[in-house]
Amino acid sequence: MFLCFFKYTIFFLGLILIFNVLPLKAEILFRGGFLGQNLSTSEGYNNFIKQRYGQNHPQIYGSILSASYKGEKSIWGVGLELDQIFGNLTYKTLNGENRINKIKLQNTIAFFALFLGKTNNFEIDLGYGINKLTREFYGYQDYEITSTNISNQEGVQSIKSDGTIKMFQIFYKFDRKPSWLPDKFFSKLSIDFGARYTESNHRISSSDPRPAYDSKGFPSETKFEVGGVGLLGTLTYHY
Repeated sequence: MFLCFFKYTIFFLGLILIFNVLPLKAEILFRGGFLGQNLSTSEGYNNFIKQRYGQNHPQIYGSILSASYKGEKSIWGVGLELDQIFGNLTYKTLNGENRINKIKLQNTIAFFALFLGKTNNFEIDLGYGINKLTREFYGYQDYEITSTNISNQEGVQSIKSDGTIKMFQIFYKFDRKPSWLPDKFFSKLSIDFGARYTESNHRISSSDPRPAYDSKGFPSETKFEVGGVGLLGTLTYHY
């Protein structure tokens, strides 16, 4: 709860700093929308998830919220973004029971924006930030399972880790003043579609409550790549 409050406090303090330091004649963009992203399964913890839980194409979804600032005659801008992303890994145990492992990712990203085109309808963002990954995975605490200790080890563990994220994304903005919106407020809205690529590795140690296992069944240290290629759809208000 405190971490969430802290992140939003930093977000709004950053906005205040941006709006007070940069020139007054400017355009401010408030954006909210939806993100869908595929996770890699090629190596590390990602490959372990594929083999262990049969997840050939794991996907995560969530919301994005950002505010950015662009000078009146400038093609450059700066902004801050908050993401709340979730994923459910559904699988069946050897006993035929349905289980769900959950992933939650919280991103806080500062970015530079480049606006191109006659009406600035193309936007290219380059960002860097921090994130927190939460895994709620079913399993066992110890890899040495016996009939005497299995009941004390079985269950769901919630494991959190901190990391960094690099982001590159592109938006295409449709005409923000469609004729069928007479109201001045709504005429400043635009529907934007985009794509992004992110990189964000989280270290999963061999002593982790839900580690990866090697070919011999022993816990091994790996990296969990929660970045990847994603698609976005947003609604943007131009102030």
